[in-house]
Amino acid sequence: MNEDLIDRLRLVRSPGIGPVTFRQLLRRFGDAAAALDAVPDLARRGGGKPPKLFDRAEAEGESPGLRSSEQGISRSDRGFIRVSWRSSKMRHRF
Repeated sequence: MNEDLIDRLRLVRSPGIGPVTFRQLLRRFGDAAAALDAVPDLARRGGGKPPKLFDRAEAEGESPGLRSSEQGISRSDRGFIRVSWRSSKMRHRF
Protein backbone atom coordinates (compact mmCIF):
# COMPACT_ATOMS: atom_id res chain seq x y z
CA MET A 1 0.00 0.00 0.00
CA ASN A 2 1.21 3.46 -0.89
CA GLU A 3 2.43 5.29 2.27
CA ASP A 4 1.26 8.65 0.94
CA LEU A 5 -2.23 7.27 0.44
CA ILE A 6 -2.36 5.94 4.01
CA ASP A 7 -1.20 9.34 5.30
CA ARG A 8 -3.84 11.11 3.19
CA LEU A 9 -6.55 8.84 4.58
CA ARG A 10 -5.33 9.52 8.11
CA LEU A 11 -5.30 13.26 7.50
CA VAL A 12 -8.74 13.54 5.93
CA ARG A 13 -10.35 11.26 8.53
CA SER A 14 -8.88 13.15 11.50
CA PRO A 15 -11.34 15.26 13.54
CA GLY A 16 -11.61 18.87 12.45
CA ILE A 17 -9.98 18.33 9.06
CA GLY A 18 -12.43 18.69 6.22
CA PRO A 19 -11.82 19.04 2.49
CA VAL A 20 -10.72 22.70 2.62
CA THR A 21 -8.32 22.23 5.53
CA PHE A 22 -7.04 19.03 3.91
CA ARG A 23 -6.09 20.90 0.73
CA GLN A 24 -4.62 23.83 2.67
CA LEU A 25 -2.42 21.52 4.74
CA LEU A 26 -1.17 19.68 1.67
CA ARG A 27 -0.42 22.96 -0.08
CA ARG A 28 1.41 24.38 2.95
CA PHE A 29 3.43 21.30 3.96
CA GLY A 30 3.90 19.55 0.62
CA ASP A 31 2.71 16.08 1.56
CA ALA A 32 0.38 14.33 3.97
CA ALA A 33 3.14 12.97 6.22
CA ALA A 34 4.50 16.46 6.89
CA ALA A 35 0.97 17.79 7.44
CA LEU A 36 0.23 15.02 9.97
CA ASP A 37 3.41 15.92 11.83
CA ALA A 38 2.43 19.60 11.89
CA VAL A 39 -1.23 19.27 13.01
CA PRO A 40 -0.58 18.94 16.78
CA ASP A 41 1.69 22.00 16.84
CA LEU A 42 -0.72 24.03 14.72
CA ALA A 43 -3.56 23.21 17.13
CA ARG A 44 -1.48 24.18 20.16
CA ARG A 45 -0.37 27.46 18.56
CA GLY A 46 -4.00 28.21 17.75
CA GLY A 47 -4.91 27.78 21.41
CA GLY A 48 -6.60 24.43 20.95
CA LYS A 49 -6.01 20.91 22.09
CA PRO A 50 -4.22 18.68 19.57
CA PRO A 51 -6.73 16.37 17.87
CA LYS A 52 -6.43 12.61 17.99
CA LEU A 53 -5.20 11.81 14.52
CA PHE A 54 -6.87 8.95 12.67
CA ASP A 55 -5.13 5.68 13.48
CA ARG A 56 -2.73 4.20 10.90
CA ALA A 57 -4.08 0.68 11.40
CA GLU A 58 -7.63 1.87 10.74
CA ALA A 59 -6.52 3.67 7.57
CA GLU A 60 -4.73 0.54 6.40
CA GLY A 61 -7.90 -1.43 7.16
CA GLU A 62 -9.91 0.86 4.89
CA SER A 63 -7.43 0.64 2.04
CA PRO A 64 -8.89 -2.56 0.49
CA GLY A 65 -12.02 -0.52 -0.30
CA LEU A 66 -10.09 1.94 -2.45
CA ARG A 67 -11.13 2.09 -6.03
CA SER A 68 -9.75 3.43 -9.33
CA SER A 69 -6.74 2.57 -11.38
CA GLU A 70 -4.14 4.02 -9.01
CA GLN A 71 -5.30 2.85 -5.59
CA GLY A 72 -7.91 5.58 -5.35
CA ILE A 73 -5.69 8.51 -6.27
CA SER A 74 -6.21 10.56 -9.39
CA ARG A 75 -4.81 13.94 -10.38
CA SER A 76 -6.62 16.64 -12.26
CA ASP A 77 -5.01 18.86 -14.86
CA ARG A 78 -5.06 21.68 -12.25
CA GLY A 79 -2.90 19.73 -9.81
CA PHE A 80 -5.64 18.77 -7.39
CA ILE A 81 -5.64 15.26 -6.06
CA ARG A 82 -8.83 13.29 -5.62
CA VAL A 83 -8.91 10.42 -3.16
CA SER A 84 -11.88 8.08 -3.35
CA TRP A 85 -12.56 5.10 -1.16
CA ARG A 86 -15.37 3.01 0.21
CA SER A 87 -15.61 1.22 3.47
CA SER A 88 -18.44 -0.59 5.16
CA LYS A 89 -18.85 2.44 7.43
CA MET A 90 -18.34 5.42 5.16
CA ARG A 91 -18.03 6.61 1.61
CA HIS A 92 -15.78 9.60 0.91
CA ARG A 93 -14.69 11.52 -2.11
CA PHE A 94 -12.38 14.53 -1.90
